Amino acid sequence: TEIYTLSLHDALPISAALGFGSGRSHGGNAVRIAKVGCGQTTCRRALSIVSDAVIQIDRVKEILTTLLSGGICLLPTDTLYGLHASIHCREAVDRICTLKAGGENRKFIVLCQLSQAEELGITLTEHQLRFLRSVWPSPLTAIVRASGSTLFPGGTAAIRHPDHPLWNALFQQGCPPVVSTSANFPGEPPCSDLSGLPDALRKEVDLIVDSGPVTDLRPSTLVDLMEVPPRILRRGKIEFPQNVWKSLWKSDSGIV
Repeated sequence: TEIYTLSLHDALPISAALGFGSGRSHGGNAVRIAKVGCGQTTCRRALSIVSDAVIQIDRVKEILTTLLSGGICLLPTDTLYGLHASIHCREAVDRICTLKAGGENRKFIVLCQLSQAEELGITLTEHQLRFLRSVWPSPLTAIVRASGSTLFPGGTAAIRHPDHPLWNALFQQGCPPVVSTSANFPGEPPCSDLSGLPDALRKEVDLIVDSGPVTDLRPSTLVDLMEVPPRILRRGKIEFPQNVWKSLWKSDSGIV
């Protein structure tokens, strides 16, 4: 595997050029990208990205190209590593289904920007929009109605925008909504360190980004925004004190 060290040439500050405005630090670990699948051959390539200062835009475009061409990418998020595919690439989504559930249909989280909700057939109320604008990007997954889309046969969707510079960069470069699921086989623990990634899973992935071991194994917080008031279904990495939760959902009419 070739290693390319990061230089400041062809690199852009995330906060200025890529819209990373949360102000939260993600540490200074380098992110290694290994492209492991190229058609019928195997080619390994490693690139480097500094996760909290600068990012090489051509590397982000390579990830985006892989997603748009129907590839599966194993990428870090603000919680755990995940398998990712463009929601518009049915074959790639089916491949993930086969990996995760033996080909059975299963529900995935969709990573997206709030502005992409409409193209997904998701209609959000004004209060839901205000809430998500106030907390995203963050490790919070929202359950919302998606009755206007064939992408979600059940009429609901789980969506979130990770608070991670790589994802902010991808979305700034035009990344479509992406299905996401934990990088593990059914019944096995989620992947927290890619050094322990099973070979059977590794060989099915087209591109891998390694940002080092994950120390905080909490998943995203899961909130059902279809209920009034909304209900926290799973407590995870982001927590809301009671007074903050009430203030987020207070409306002049008393109706959410």
